[in-house]
Amino acid sequence: MIEDEAALADALEEILKQNNYMVDVVYRGPDGLDYASSGIYDLILLDIMLPGMDGLTILKTLRQRQISTPVILLTAKSEVSDIITGLDAGSDDYLAKPFSTGELLARIRALSRRSNNYTGELLTFEDLTLNKGTMELSCHNDTIRLGLKEVQIMELFLKNPRQIMSKDLLLEKVW
Repeated sequence: MIEDEAALADALEEILKQNNYMVDVVYRGPDGLDYASSGIYDLILLDIMLPGMDGLTILKTLRQRQISTPVILLTAKSEVSDIITGLDAGSDDYLAKPFSTGELLARIRALSRRSNNYTGELLTFEDLTLNKGTMELSCHNDTIRLGLKEVQIMELFLKNPRQIMSKDLLLEKVW
C-alpha cells in the first residue's frame, strides 16, 4: 500500500491483516515505486497524491517496466475525468475516498480471482488440502488450524508441487 495519509494507511493495514492479507505500507512516492518495482506483490493499493512522486507517475513507470501487478487507485479525486485518467494510466480499478472497507475487500478479492495463479479457497495436492478461508490444513481425517505465515508457506508449496524452493524465494514470497 502506497498511501501518505498515515491514519488511513494504518487503519487499512489493520483491516487487511485481519482479513489474512500481508501488507507493506510506504508513505512516499519514491519509496512506493521501489517497493512496487520488486514485482513480488500480488496487488498494489496506490494513492494518487503522494509526496515526492505522484501515484500516476508510479503507475505509468511500473507499466513501462512491464510490471503487471494489479493496481487499485485509492484517491480523493472522484471526477469522471480523474477516473478515466487513472484507468487509462494502467490501473485495474479505481476507488474514490471515502470508501467502504467492505467494497475495497470485495474489489481485492475480484482482482485476485482474475490473476493468473488464482486457485480459489481450496488448494489440494494428493491427500493434502489447504482451506485458505478457514486457514485449515487437512490430511485424511486430520485437520489443523494454521497461522497466517504457515498458510502462506503451504500455499506456495501446494501451488508448486514437486519443485525445490530456495530459501530466498520463500523469504521473498512470504516475508
